[in-house]
Order: sequence, then C-alpha cells, then structure tokens
Amino acid sequence: MSKPPLPEAAVAMLEKANPAVICTLRRDGQPVSAATWYLWDDGRVLINMDEGRVRLQHVRNDPR
Repeated sequence: MSKPPLPEAAVAMLEKANPAVICTLRRDGQPVSAATWYLWDDGRVLINMDEGRVRLQHVRNDPR
C-alpha cells in the first residue's frame, strides 16, 4: 500500500469519477464482488458501507 503523499498522477486518477470493485468474503470463505463508486475526499477514499449493505457484514465478519 502506498504511503502519503501519493504521486500526483495517482491523485489525479483518484479525483476522477471511477468505478471500483469491492471483494469481501462470505462466512464460508467464498468471495463476493460488487461494483461500486468511491469518492476521493482530502486524501481519503470514501466508500458507501451503509448499515444495510451485506458487504459491511462480510467485512465485519472477516476484515481481510
């Protein structure tokens, strides 16, 4: 993982609207991927992990 500060080219890419994929693991270890969008906010990547989303429960069960 890159350490701050990121190269200018990386920041320029992150500032654009970009689709992303989040992959989590079910309890049985099976991977689950979901298309999503992210927001680059002052050096942080924000992803919608609303309480009702299954991916949030997967991350809580297995944060890898």
